[in-house]
Amino acid sequence: MTETSEARWSSGARHTGCMVYDLATLSGPLLKLSEIDVAAQEWIAEAKTGKILGRWRADIGTLGRIILLREFDTQQALMEERRRALLSCNPFNGNGIVRQLSQETYEGFSFLPPAKPRVAGAFTSFGLIF
Repeated sequence: MTETSEARWSSGARHTGCMVYDLATLSGPLLKLSEIDVAAQEWIAEAKTGKILGRWRADIGTLGRIILLREFDTQQALMEERRRALLSCNPFNGNGIVRQLSQETYEGFSFLPPAKPRVAGAFTSFGLIF
């Protein structure tokens, strides 16, 4: 990370041309995924900041996962929402059904437009390339 981007992140200033994204994965029993999905949507609706860009259910690979992609204007806004989850006794309204929660942070490339939600049909592919 460059000095400029470090200063921008710590100051909470609005990013120019690139957004900050939160990728949350909630894992639980296969037969309870609909319940987990509805509860997570309610949790997100209660948030003061952030915008949902996509929701997926894992049908290939590790099953029993809901993947949520959210966009934030600033690193500070994302960290406030992350803090809400960390300090909650019931993050994402999991009600004891969610067995595992992981959250990852990504910053968009400044030379690409921000990600936008869209309808992709019945089948979509989601993969992270490292």
